[in-house]
Amino acid sequence: MKTILLVLLAITFSCFAYADPLCSGVAAVSTSFSCTLGPLTFSNFQVTPTPQPTVLLMSAAQDPAGHNGEIVLNFNPQLHTSPGATLSYWFSFQVAGGVRGIDLAVGGANASITERACSTTIDVTTHLCSGGTPNQLAILSLSSGADTQFSGFTTRTPIYIVKQITIGNPIQSAELTAFSQSFAYSEVPEPTSPIMVGSGLILVAFILKRHLRRVR
Repeated sequence: MKTILLVLLAITFSCFAYADPLCSGVAAVSTSFSCTLGPLTFSNFQVTPTPQPTVLLMSAAQDPAGHNGEIVLNFNPQLHTSPGATLSYWFSFQVAGGVRGIDLAVGGANASITERACSTTIDVTTHLCSGGTPNQLAILSLSSGADTQFSGFTTRTPIYIVKQITIGNPIQSAELTAFSQSFAYSEVPEPTSPIMVGSGLILVAFILKRHLRRVR
């Protein structure tokens, strides 16, 4: 019986040991950073070219909590420039868990973001969806203060996000210290946990069968 309990504890631990941390608090995103909120996991954040700014994930929220809802990420790319100067960066990351739409809101002044959601990875040379337009799920383009845009598509996991962030104005200073990204989701069960639990239960049954044989 002790052996069975130990196996059950091992299964429980294995299901959660490799879970990503929750998206909470302020964090500098990078290729090594990942976090989870609700059914979605965000990872592999990249900013190019170098030297690149440090993009901060300021906060994250889920509304409502459930199988169909929305998760909002608020970022601060910490970009500022003087009149006549222009800055431009590419910001990309991966989202897993079942996304069915995205929207975007851009703050700051004299800033713009053009964003693509792809069903394939991002081509590092063109910054477009690998395989071309057929793999592009959505495209959004907004400037500072413009109304939020939303684009829906068939639920996919994972999806890949790439943004071209540009700030600048011939006669005014420019900044971008806030933009938000929302993800409408329909939860897709991850196969890992059911497989691990199923394998564990088979192991428990095997041990229990051996134990009963010894008792007899």
